[in-house]
Amino acid sequence: KSGAAIDYPCHPFSGNYIEKAYLIGFRLGDLNVYKDMDTSHRICARCGTTVSEQVDLIRSLFEPYGHVNLRQGTIGEMQIECRLDLSFAFLLEKADRIPRWIAKDNDCFWAFTAGYTDAEGYIAVRLSAKHQQAVVEIGSCDLGILRGLSKGFHKRGVTSSLYYKGETSGGNDYYCLTIFRKDSLDAFFGGVDPYLRHADKRARMERAWLVVKS
Repeated sequence: KSGAAIDYPCHPFSGNYIEKAYLIGFRLGDLNVYKDMDTSHRICARCGTTVSEQVDLIRSLFEPYGHVNLRQGTIGEMQIECRLDLSFAFLLEKADRIPRWIAKDNDCFWAFTAGYTDAEGYIAVRLSAKHQQAVVEIGSCDLGILRGLSKGFHKRGVTSSLYYKGETSGGNDYYCLTIFRKDSLDAFFGGVDPYLRHADKRARMERAWLVVKS
């Protein structure tokens, strides 16, 4: 029919728990996920970004499962919309916590952490007059998730510092989880290395890891 929405074919989620943990972490950091109506047979995942690596990442995550639509936004950003099968209903919940099944499983925890880091993390090498200092910062308004990450890091030999950074332009409290000790950075990078997928953040991690090992 003229003007009718195109219903592109979608494939069910793989069921892989590592992939699921990563996707939940990435969703909680950077995706808006919803159903148009309770009776809808599709799930929509959306994101707006000006970072080309983020566009490539989202396409790689969801193109195997459904249609990914790209359009230019009104302020120069790229708007990405993914239409997914109902088997992706696990992405609908937006909770300020790490699911228990993820927190207690080592591989799932690191996959979740990689997904959340791909969305909200910052990896850098800072230069001073005497040396280079690698640092990881994960910042968001999700205090429950950041506390869960900090607790999970501690169990896995990673020392981190959680602090209040200020108020966002929207009036929300913003927090930052920081890792800067060499042994902790080495353990963190070792944990997320199999799962981190954002091209720019992988490149930054590799540079920072060399500094940590030097």
